[in-house]
Parts: sequence; structure tokens; C-alpha cells
Amino acid sequence: MRPAPGEAHILIVDDEPANVLLLEHILDQAGYPNHTATTDPRQVPTIHARFDPDLILLDLAMLHKADPAEAVESYPSTRTASCRPADAPHRPCR
Repeated sequence: MRPAPGEAHILIVDDEPANVLLLEHILDQAGYPNHTATTDPRQVPTIHARFDPDLILLDLAMLHKADPAEAVESYPSTRTASCRPADAPHRPCR
């Protein structure tokens, strides 16, 4: 069962603070007030344990710095959105 928009917990993982602020603003305006963010992908497991997100918005360019996707996959209860790299929309991320 999916949570209602106002009840969904969303985690933002992006190394650009400006992107984080923009996404937080967009989520607030769209009626998703329950969000948290990190610019350090190594923090994903800790934040996940505390926050239990329903969705993780992940900057794919960060995958070379750490492997947040691996950290996310270790939590089977997390539902993640389908994603496509911007430079190759015909290919899946994984």
C-alpha cells in the first residue's frame, strides 16, 4: 500500500546543495513535507534506518563517489522509482 502524498517519506541524495534546496522546495510546494536530504551518500544507511523513506531521489552522478544504490538495495522495504540516466534515457540505471 502506498502512503498518501502528505505521508510519504522522501530521501534526497545529491552532492550539490543547490539541487537539494530546489528539490526540497519542489516537494514542499507539491504537498510532500516529509523529506530529508544528504550530500554524502555514505550517510544513506544511517538516514534510512532512522527515516525509513518510501522514495529515494538519487543523483546518479554520485555513484562514482560511493555506492548508495548498493546501500539502498540492502533495505528491501524501500520502494524506489524507476530511473534512467539523463544522457542515455533508453538504458536503465542498473
